[in-house]
Amino acid sequence: NSEVACGGNARGGVKKRAEASSSAKMRILKRSCSEQEKALVELGDHLSKSKVKAEELRHNVDATKDNKWVADNETTNCLQCKKTFSVSRRRHHCRNCGGIFCHQCSDNTMPLPSSSRPLRVCDNCADLLLQRSSGIK
Repeated sequence: NSEVACGGNARGGVKKRAEASSSAKMRILKRSCSEQEKALVELGDHLSKSKVKAEELRHNVDATKDNKWVADNETTNCLQCKKTFSVSRRRHHCRNCGGIFCHQCSDNTMPLPSSSRPLRVCDNCADLLLQRSSGIK
């Protein structure tokens, strides 16, 4: 009879240890699942930001793809103020739109996707680029 009782207790102890082990495994799985859900949320946020950035880059490319680099001999006047170029009023190309402007109308430098350093841009492009970078449409 004591053997039966002893065997019963041993089986009960094994059962409790199995339940405890199962419970510990369940906690580990829940924690792992929670961590994976957090990682997925972070990846989703990162993907959304990347999509927005890609769309902005696409928009920038679309906005400048029709721009034509104006040859020096194609114009004798600043495209903005219309002043005539001379020895003292030099031509400057806007690196964004390709137009030719005097120094006064192109005295801006802005970062452009095409270069690692800021480049000369005309007043109109500077305003446009500032609006885009600040999110103003």
